[in-house]
Amino acid sequence: MYDACGYLNHYTNNTLTFERNKSYSFMELNENRIATVFGVGKIGKRIYDLLVGNGLTVQAVDVRQDELDELYEGKVNFVTKEQAIANSDIIINAMNLTKLENSRYYNVNYFSDEALANAKDGIVFVNVTRGEIAPEATLMKYYESGKIIGIGVDVFSDENGFSALVNGKNDNPSENHKAALKMLNHAINRTGNIYVQPHQAFNSDVAAMSKAAETIKHMIAWHKNGKTVFDSQLPYYSI
Repeated sequence: MYDACGYLNHYTNNTLTFERNKSYSFMELNENRIATVFGVGKIGKRIYDLLVGNGLTVQAVDVRQDELDELYEGKVNFVTKEQAIANSDIIINAMNLTKLENSRYYNVNYFSDEALANAKDGIVFVNVTRGEIAPEATLMKYYESGKIIGIGVDVFSDENGFSALVNGKNDNPSENHKAALKMLNHAINRTGNIYVQPHQAFNSDVAAMSKAAETIKHMIAWHKNGKTVFDSQLPYYSI
């Protein structure tokens, strides 16, 4: 979000020539900017709190609004998907991907062409969970039209196919593959306000230790419950 709102690639390129005059106006982060977090589980709630701490006007969208409103003691400002798409300056996707079409959590292509068509011009879009929720072809369409001014992602739809394309092993790329490659090239070459990373935030020392502890805890719970259910598990998937 900081990179995209601040046009990091543009200002980095300006630094190479010490250009001070021909610069874009970056997006000030203050109470006049509305940021929406889609999906406020543990990660989304942390993002929400950080946005509040940065002084933005923050809202959230989650199909579990009623349950979460009680859990968070009414401290999260929930709005509808339609309200959020229409009034947000910054959209951050933190939803778990659910591919079960009969589930109320189903969210493949959630940020569809039709949905983003209703966004205001000049938004920043960040996706940190799963690419299938916000297909790259749609994001690039609206980036190239100017409706989206900045993109930050560390996930892509069909990452195996995209990896094969990047490594010269995919002779039949989809439209999303092609759009993802554009995004990657913009990020690497600093030719656009787009920022791409591998999905690897889990590789920190703290995260590695936490993963090991959580794995052991869930294994114990699985056996304790007769190999039928964990003590805590996301409602998005059935076993």
